[in-house]
Amino acid sequence: MSGSLSRMLLAAIIAVLAMAATDAGQPVALKPSPPMRQGVAAYPRLVATPVDAAAGRINAALQKADRMAVDGMCRDYRRRVSVTMRGPRYLGVFAGDDWLCGGAHPDDSARALVFDLATGAPVDWKAILAGIPVEQATPGSDGGEAAPVVVTSAALWALYAKRAAQPGDNDCAEVLNGADAPGKTLLVWPDAKADGLGLQAWDWPHVVKACAAAVTIKVPELRRLGVRADFLDAIDEAHRRGWYGKP
Repeated sequence: MSGSLSRMLLAAIIAVLAMAATDAGQPVALKPSPPMRQGVAAYPRLVATPVDAAAGRINAALQKADRMAVDGMCRDYRRRVSVTMRGPRYLGVFAGDDWLCGGAHPDDSARALVFDLATGAPVDWKAILAGIPVEQATPGSDGGEAAPVVVTSAALWALYAKRAAQPGDNDCAEVLNGADAPGKTLLVWPDAKADGLGLQAWDWPHVVKACAAAVTIKVPELRRLGVRADFLDAIDEAHRRGWYGKP
């Protein structure tokens, strides 16, 4: 086979593979990962071709996130993973962990990883939230792209605190709205099942964690607040088509 013919054949193969790569406007195919051990789920992985750089980048972040979880495990550690949105344009995965590692009380945590399917990068919450002033949006730990991007926004916190405080629960209302709150940084994720944006206070200590409930702000309200339309359109479509749930 001549060199030119070989190059043409190689180009054709690459073109076919590229056509099969992740289309950001479609739901992504996910494959479940084996549990890290009994009761400890791992993140799913995207089904990717060798030329799908965005999917490869996301899978590398998910693999690293699994390794980070292993580092903190004790014998009584449990972990559940769900897919909050699997396209179009965005992937959201959510992990809920709980454990009793020798302390006086059990504890728990939540982590949401949200990726742009076109690039494989964690989403830029400052750009997406647009009409809502955001002071800071940074990884919540030293995990780089494997860590949740958490948001500091006085405006978004006020919205969250209003909904997280249950009627008649003055203690939690005081914690959520007071100047001495243990932190006013939020975990944020697309919640396609509920057709909105999930919010939860990030990394609160056990003594007040019961006040850090997860809430959902619905798409119509987010539109009024100026959240980017293409992001909200994607959530609406994922909600209509059922692009969420188990991998």
